[in-house]
Amino acid sequence: MITVLWEHVAPYGWLLTFTGLLAYFIYNNLIKPKLESIRESQRLIEKKKFDEDVHARIAAKLEAARQAQQRHHDAVAEEAKRAAEEAARKKLEQVEEVYWFLNDVDKLL
Repeated sequence: MITVLWEHVAPYGWLLTFTGLLAYFIYNNLIKPKLESIRESQRLIEKKKFDEDVHARIAAKLEAARQAQQRHHDAVAEEAKRAAEEAARKKLEQVEEVYWFLNDVDKLL
C-alpha cells in the first residue's frame, strides 16, 4: 500500500515540496494577518458590547439613586411646608386670642 502511494508521489516530490512551501508562505504572510485582524475586530466588538452593557447597568443604578434622592428631597420639602403652615396657623391663633382678649378688655373698661 505504501509502495503504491510512494510510486505516485515520488515523481512529483520537488513540485509538492515547493507547492507546500509556497502555500505556507502565502498563508503566513497574507491569510494569517487578515484572520488575526478579523478576530481582533470581533473581540473589540464584543468588548464594546460588554462595556455598553456595563454602562447601561451603571446608568440604571445612577437613575435609581437620583430618583430615590428626589423622593427624599420631596418628602423633606413637604414636611417643611407642613411645619411652616402649622407655625403660621399657630401664630394666627395666637393673634386671634390676643385680639379677642383685647376686645374683652375694651368691653370691661
